Amino acid sequence: MISAIITASILSSIAPPDYVDVQYFETDNWSGRFRVSYWEEFDKFRYGIRLDEDSLYGLTYTEVFGSFVHDYEIDPGEWKAFTVFGNGLGFEETYGFLFSDYDGNFHNFTTIKPAEIPGPATLGALAGLSLALRRRRR
Repeated sequence: MISAIITASILSSIAPPDYVDVQYFETDNWSGRFRVSYWEEFDKFRYGIRLDEDSLYGLTYTEVFGSFVHDYEIDPGEWKAFTVFGNGLGFEETYGFLFSDYDGNFHNFTTIKPAEIPGPATLGALAGLSLALRRRRR
């Protein structure tokens, strides 16, 4: 009884994600779903891939560009999850890619990834543009 109360209090303190996207994919030989959840407070991304049990082949390569690469097999009926922490800048749109070596089929999709930190050249260009616009206003 006490353990049930403690478990319930712990689970109720876990915040639900701020952003959830679920996409279903299907080819001739495999199908499943891709899910991404994002918690803004922790800047945490949780990616999940589930291949349906009735799929004929497994996935051999999975990637979300700019976030993670999984170059190992995901078998039919298997669920793989990946946690990625961002840099405090939120998220931006990117592409994902699923591929199976067994039949050569692939699936592309749109998803999110941690936002990139601007490089020194970008920051310099923005600073120069800001100075130019400030001088033009005067």
